[in-house]
Amino acid sequence: MSIFATIKWDTKDIASIRPDWYVAKVEDAASYARKPLEESCVEQGWESLEVLLDMFEQDRKENEDE
Repeated sequence: MSIFATIKWDTKDIASIRPDWYVAKVEDAASYARKPLEESCVEQGWESLEVLLDMFEQDRKENEDE
């Protein structure tokens, strides 16, 4: 098996949303958000994967019928 998707977040992402925050506050926010963000991304990822696999199966079926 192989990895086919990767998501990475950086403190620059936080700074782009909160450009007025100083570096230490951005880093504190990153520490605060790390675990809940990972959990949310995993949950959303599973939901998205289910939908995409259904779409994939439907697309394959339609192409086979042609």
